[in-house]
Amino acid sequence: MLKRSVEAAHAAADETGAPPPEVSTYYLAVQIRGQYEGMLIALPPNEWSHWSDATPDVIACKLLELARGVDPAQVRTRRRGPKNRKPVPYVEGAVARAHHSTARLLKRAKGGTS
Repeated sequence: MLKRSVEAAHAAADETGAPPPEVSTYYLAVQIRGQYEGMLIALPPNEWSHWSDATPDVIACKLLELARGVDPAQVRTRRRGPKNRKPVPYVEGAVARAHHSTARLLKRAKGGTS
């Protein structure tokens, strides 16, 4: 709901006809987490209680009002480019399936025969 509020608030403000910015849930959560503790300290609990009785229309209007204050560049998604496929080097089957006993390797390293 928060993502869509930010997208809707900034789509309505943009008259160029560009699509609304895609909001990242992660970056939005980082923004909220950074401000939430300060709000809890600054606002006493009785200030929060009237929101439990608010109608959905009032909450939606308040969310859009708050979303207008969010900088869309800070919470937009960062799209990665396609991964480059690296060719798998060729290895002969006999080499790939070869088993080397640890005991034999240690014996050979000490100078024993095997």
